[in-house]
Amino acid sequence: METTPLPTPAVGGLRINNVALATGDLNAAIAMLAQHGVEFVWADQPLNAARSSTMLRDPEGNLINIFGPRNASV
Repeated sequence: METTPLPTPAVGGLRINNVALATGDLNAAIAMLAQHGVEFVWADQPLNAARSSTMLRDPEGNLINIFGPRNASV
């Protein structure tokens, strides 16, 4: 059976190619992903006093942004 990829939704002519996730333990998520060979765009980037962000790409190039609490030692 032949399949056709679904088009990426567009808003105002821009392609939407990202997803945002949240976790209660960003450091554990980063460690687990790194163990599996994931390459990060950035890891544990502070956003404010309470939150950090980690960005990676999936095999198709879509961005995946994971938000979580900022490490207390930072």
